[in-house]
This record gives sequence, C-alpha cells and structure tokens, in this order.
Amino acid sequence: MKYIFTNTIFKTVFLVIVSFMFVTNAEEKDNQPESLLQRIVDSYVDSSNTNETLKYLLDAKMYVSTAEHDLLVSQDKERAQVDIENAIAYLIEAEGVAKPDVKKQISFLIPKLKKLEKKTLKEKLIDQDSQVNFLLKEAQKKLLETHSLDHVSESTKQKIKEISSSIQELRMKIEHSNLRDDYEKIMNTLNNIIHLL
Repeated sequence: MKYIFTNTIFKTVFLVIVSFMFVTNAEEKDNQPESLLQRIVDSYVDSSNTNETLKYLLDAKMYVSTAEHDLLVSQDKERAQVDIENAIAYLIEAEGVAKPDVKKQISFLIPKLKKLEKKTLKEKLIDQDSQVNFLLKEAQKKLLETHSLDHVSESTKQKIKEISSSIQELRMKIEHSNLRDDYEKIMNTLNNIIHLL
C-alpha cells in the first residue's frame, strides 16, 4: 500500500515538473514568431481536418461505387440516384473542411457528379453514340413492323424477335459503357484527391 502511494506521488510530481518545464519553455519561445505550443496546436488542427476530409471523401467514394453497381448491375436508376446524392452530400462536407488546394479539386468534382446524376437518370447518350443509338432504335422499330405483318411465318417472327432483342442488348451496352467510363473518371478523380491528403 505504501509503495502504491509513493509511486502515485512520484508520478504526480513528475507530471507537474514536466508541465512546468513545458510552460517555461513555451514562455521563453514567446518572442519567436510562432511558439512550440502554437505549432503543436496547428499541427493537430491540420491533422484533424485532413482526417475529417479523408473520411468524407472515402464515404463519397463508397457511394459512387455503389451507384455504379446499382445502375449497371442491378439496373436500379432510382437507387443509383440516391447513392449519387449521398456522394455529393459527402463531397460538400469534405469541401467545407478541406485545405485550399484539396477544396479546389473537390469543387471541380461536385458539378461533374451532378452531371453524372442527370445522365444516370436519363441515360442520355451524346455525339456518335447518340446517332448509333438512334439508328439501332429505328432498326428495332422496322423489325417490329415486319414482325406484325400477316404473311410472315412463325420461324421468321421468332428470328425477328431474337434480332430485336440483340439490338436492345447492344443499345444498353452502349449506354452502359458510356456511363461506366463516366463513373471511372469520377473514381479516378476521387482517388487523386485522396492522394493529395
């Protein structure tokens, strides 16, 4: 019992001495532009902000990945939209606590993600892929018109259905490959921002 009491007193005295030396040392350096204590506080704040930024960015990355899966695998546009909205919310949180250089990168990414959200819902194609999609859609329409003619045999009708189904699959692949590219670009940008931390 006596040993424990003595040991506790020794620890207390030691902590008081160390605290006193730290305060004295900090007071001596007060004449310098930045005290040791201030540097420690600044370092802690920077570290906390970086950790908070990283947490938000990782959450955003998880939701972007989930959105891609929901859209391209589960084919659930509405769920993908909710995931993208969550990702955007986390990016906005990250932007609020990030250092200026990281904040700038995040602020460029948010509009791209909003654009991807619209594209996810509409699955609207652009440029050449849009023209290809239009022509394939027209081909499907013509096939279905042919399918509904009276004098077409059952075997031909079956072949028309198969071809129409293949065309529909091709159209979806074109749409999805465009969206997959967009998701990959967003993920690459997110990874690059994370590496800046």
